[in-house]
Amino acid sequence: MKKLFSKLFIVGAMGLLVMSCSDDNEDIAINTGDGIDAKLNINYADSLSASVDTDLVTDGQVNVRVAIESDETVRRVYITQNVFGQGEEAVDAEALFGSSIDTKGDGSIDVENGFSGLQVYFFNISLANLPAASGTIVYKFWATKNKGDFRDDTKDIVESVATLTVELGDGQNPAAELIAVNDVRLFAPTADLQSKSFVSTNDGMVYALDESEFVDLWDVGYTAQGGNPQLTSAFSSPQRFFAPGSTTVTESFQELIARETGVEASDLNMVYFVDIADSFDFDGAEESGDLSDLAVSMTDSQTIDIPTDASGDIIAFIDQYGKKGVIRIDALVDGDSDGNFFEANDYVQIDIKVQP
Repeated sequence: MKKLFSKLFIVGAMGLLVMSCSDDNEDIAINTGDGIDAKLNINYADSLSASVDTDLVTDGQVNVRVAIESDETVRRVYITQNVFGQGEEAVDAEALFGSSIDTKGDGSIDVENGFSGLQVYFFNISLANLPAASGTIVYKFWATKNKGDFRDDTKDIVESVATLTVELGDGQNPAAELIAVNDVRLFAPTADLQSKSFVSTNDGMVYALDESEFVDLWDVGYTAQGGNPQLTSAFSSPQRFFAPGSTTVTESFQELIARETGVEASDLNMVYFVDIADSFDFDGAEESGDLSDLAVSMTDSQTIDIPTDASGDIIAFIDQYGKKGVIRIDALVDGDSDGNFFEANDYVQIDIKVQP
């Protein structure tokens, strides 16, 4: 996938020191002397953004202080990065900072038992590890009172989002490239929840139904029970299962997810689909602007049939975050050749391109 290089150089470029207030919320001393190039505090409007021109940094590294200050209880801290305008990506805190940081399954910082008051993070960004090019690297930091979402900085947010912009050269970004993922296999959902039935269009990761920590990342899924094989959003999946203690298929997908994960249907992602057949140049689409004119909207259906002879068919989609994409059907596989497409070895294989 694209963006792998950007993930790696950022991971290798930063270090962390955390300072926090005591249980009785006493103030702590914060290093405010020389050597701090950017200071952010999510509780103060005039400290929510900072910009650093790397041409003016003389010691080879950008020193950053981010203060999380709130009367509400903070449970998680999220960090994203946008390298050269190519789209926001989650920063996995454990991969970034090692075992000194506790993380949740989605990579956010786990604030064990929560805190209120003040917590301070110090980052060092080594200029030696940044690419020799012009553009910006934008970091966003925010805290949540419950489980948040890397793609939605308003969900369960505490206070505000802090933004750090690191400018290289003239600060002009190139055109944004599409996220492209090939050979994604989505298997028919099974009642044991082991089937890898959903993909996140943000990074191409495929998730099994029992990976509940990532349920808010599920975008496009596969279903076939009781009718034609379909692509579906997590929010509107028509899949049904055997309810506990029942010998008939009575439990909806949404009911099963709520029972197994505690996540209600209202928190599941919405994706909307339109079949555009073979009228779109899938291979020729490379930049975000190539998808801007796709005729798909948030009034379209959240499920779409996959014809059994759909190899090469193109489906346009838009997600709840407003990003447009295209899916190419490579193959619809009936693993045991019985014509039903909804058993454990049945799957659809797709290619995806989506705006970053």
